[in-house]
Amino acid sequence: MSLIKNSRGASALEFALVVPGLVFLLNGIAQLGIVYFANAGLNDALAAGSRYLTLHRYDKDDFPTAGELEVWIKDRKWGLDPDNLTISSTSVSTAANGSRFVDITMGYDVTLNFIFIDVDPIELSQTRRAYIYADSAPAA
Repeated sequence: MSLIKNSRGASALEFALVVPGLVFLLNGIAQLGIVYFANAGLNDALAAGSRYLTLHRYDKDDFPTAGELEVWIKDRKWGLDPDNLTISSTSVSTAANGSRFVDITMGYDVTLNFIFIDVDPIELSQTRRAYIYADSAPAA
């Protein structure tokens, strides 16, 4: 039997060449799913934080501070690691039409785990404006 006509082991060789690429492709798809999951959790947390501020009246004593808002959001389960979540909110501002609002910005660092490759975390960030109800101007 000559070496040119001998095809024994060709399937094993092809399998060995294709499998690493396939494993990296499947891992990449899984990591992309993790990023989308984190983005959805960040969006839900931001929406709930905006809703939380909107339900409290600005001219009342129970209006949450930025620190209370951060604690409230981090105490909820959004599928996010609270240590990687950053929350910042501006003070109450007044729009040209007289309505009051707070801009909330949330960021989240997603750590990816590719096999044998170190990748910097992906930083997700979203901002939402929460409009605040108040009967009168707040006391200074």
